Amino acid sequence: MKIGILSQTYYPIKGGIAEHVHATATELRKRGHEATIITANFNRGDEEWSDGVERIGRDLTLPFNGAFVNITIGARLAADFRRLEKKYNFDVLHIHNPPDPVLPIVATLNAKAPIVGTFHTYKPSSLAYKIMQRPLDHRVIQKLRVRIAVSEAAKSFFSKYFTGPWEILPNGVNIERFHPSNAPMPHLAGGPPTILFVGRMDPRKGVNIMLDAFTRLAKDAPDARLVVVGGGILIHHYKRYVPLDLRPRVQFMNYVSWQDLPRYYASADICCFPAYGRESFGIVLAEAMAAGKPMVASDIVGYRAVIDDGKNGLLAKTADAADFARKLKILLDDKDLRRNMGEHGRHKAETHYAWPAIVDKLEGYYRQAISAHREG
Repeated sequence: MKIGILSQTYYPIKGGIAEHVHATATELRKRGHEATIITANFNRGDEEWSDGVERIGRDLTLPFNGAFVNITIGARLAADFRRLEKKYNFDVLHIHNPPDPVLPIVATLNAKAPIVGTFHTYKPSSLAYKIMQRPLDHRVIQKLRVRIAVSEAAKSFFSKYFTGPWEILPNGVNIERFHPSNAPMPHLAGGPPTILFVGRMDPRKGVNIMLDAFTRLAKDAPDARLVVVGGGILIHHYKRYVPLDLRPRVQFMNYVSWQDLPRYYASADICCFPAYGRESFGIVLAEAMAAGKPMVASDIVGYRAVIDDGKNGLLAKTADAADFARKLKILLDDKDLRRNMGEHGRHKAETHYAWPAIVDKLEGYYRQAISAHREG
């Protein structure tokens, strides 16, 4: 099949959707399909991610939903999209977050190929969707031949506003790339117990909760250290959040390379993900599981389907630094528990989230969309 995959977020921008798009395209190409990624010009590092990628418009990053989101803008978006569709003659078009402005809506309205839509967002409600519900549902959602939500949380949010039917297909993880046998980073190998956070420095990711929890934990775990992997405009704010006496034990790595990220997981004893909410899945959870690492994470709707509390990790009260500190201490004190949770997580990653199994189902949805399109 000739497949177009359209997303406003893609590398060099880091994040779960970018990883989803890249991994999907890679697995599809392994199977002999022609997969072309359509995304924005980010004007920083685009050339490193150019194989099989077409870039139109330009990125505009805005604060939204407790994070910084990417919106593709440009006066010629519709014309540029039509040019690409004509150039590649797609059998199917896979659009991520179809009702989002601007590029996904433009592409959906202009596409001639059958469309599969994947929906990633979760939040309690949306005033914008409520206001635009009827035109979006009629003109955008009704053009989708298949609607996929990455979790029950995402489905529950979007089904409030848009008609179904809905399929559930989770994000995946590369279980070869993220593996318990990976070598740790040299500067972290053989050191003290390491707690790892991976994620953007967005407010909703709860970096302040993690830093507060580590401050509370530090006295009871005097040899533990915290490694923070991720960047964003708030990174300097969070660095100042750390008490002066603890700064030697907290390492902010900013963004790390695609190649090094699995080695940071390999360097960790525990992973910590204290998001406030509005997470539909949490691809970092799947990465930690594939790496065989136990987790402490917020007890939020998007994480509960991934974490089996007490088996592959511990759920802590959302925004409760004291509870996070308690749960981290439990794992720091029990090496056997960490090992058992890591093994359980690795098994779940292999059986639930490996990309080949995810793409098996996705190929079926593509064929379903093509068939429905032909039948009118």
